[in-house]
Amino acid sequence: MKRRDVLKLGGAAVAAASGAVDLGPRPAGADTPKRGGVFRLRGEDPLGFDPQLSVSFRTMTNLSFTHSRL
Repeated sequence: MKRRDVLKLGGAAVAAASGAVDLGPRPAGADTPKRGGVFRLRGEDPLGFDPQLSVSFRTMTNLSFTHSRL
């Protein structure tokens, strides 16, 4: 048996196995995201939302989630 024949046979086996795996029910789709809400982080509460007044690394890390893309 040639190497090429072995590769063809292996490819056919993988294709057949991948088709048999996906026969289960599909998961439900996610709901449409809603705007607003509360953004909670584990860590320190910032003293304020002015990044120029804060010198704490933990406070700056929390503020970077909301201020880095402005």
